Amino acid sequence: MFLLFLWNISKLDLVKPHFSKNILGDVGSLFKSKEFLAFEVVILMNGMSTGMIWFYLIWFLTAIGGSEFLCGLSLTVQTLLGVLPFMFFSGWIIKKVGQFQILSSCLLMYVIRFLWYSYLYNPWLVLPVEFLHGITYGLYYTVLASYGKMSSKPGTEAMTQSVIFSTHEGLGAGLGCVLAGIGFDYIGGHQTFFFASMLSAFGLVLSVLMYFLIIRRKEGTMQVTPPSNSKQCIAFESGIPQPTIHSLIKDSS
Repeated sequence: MFLLFLWNISKLDLVKPHFSKNILGDVGSLFKSKEFLAFEVVILMNGMSTGMIWFYLIWFLTAIGGSEFLCGLSLTVQTLLGVLPFMFFSGWIIKKVGQFQILSSCLLMYVIRFLWYSYLYNPWLVLPVEFLHGITYGLYYTVLASYGKMSSKPGTEAMTQSVIFSTHEGLGAGLGCVLAGIGFDYIGGHQTFFFASMLSAFGLVLSVLMYFLIIRRKEGTMQVTPPSNSKQCIAFESGIPQPTIHSLIKDSS
């Protein structure tokens, strides 16, 4: 396996990184963009839902009588029937649907999953809904990586992605764990997941409003520029940029 890993690395088309001389200023300028802030809000809401499932789903299944085999099988369904196919077709899906729309769709999937868990008493019935993990993880993480590339200024790609993933796995998942822990202690797993579905529904409504008020109005304003000093810009709509392209979002006025 290790040799296969090294062989795959040797086949990668590596590009010499370009670093910004004012990385803090360039990354900080992203927070002046309404589009970027809208993405951050939706990423935060998704992160809260992710944290609840990461750390409390298996606990919940065990509490309602699920065996260790079932817990492992649920993760298998998540991976084989969910994550793998959605990651494989993620590029095509992103181009057809759009990045922000996929993030909103992930919130809808969390509404469905949490509602399902809130009425779940037979642990085996968790399996039919676990393929949705392919959207909320496989497709979602691809969007985060591609958007981090597209929204960053040249030389700030890694820092921008660290901001995005910190919002998701740090602040978002952390808040989700705290809220779920309080809920499990005071109202139990079923009620906690029910209120989690309401929280995700609120995030979904908020994301739809931001789409029409911010994202849709700014569609077509995104440009990508090559890392060289060329002054030519190429219009770019939605989708995953090529590995040799650096992208830039115009700051909203």
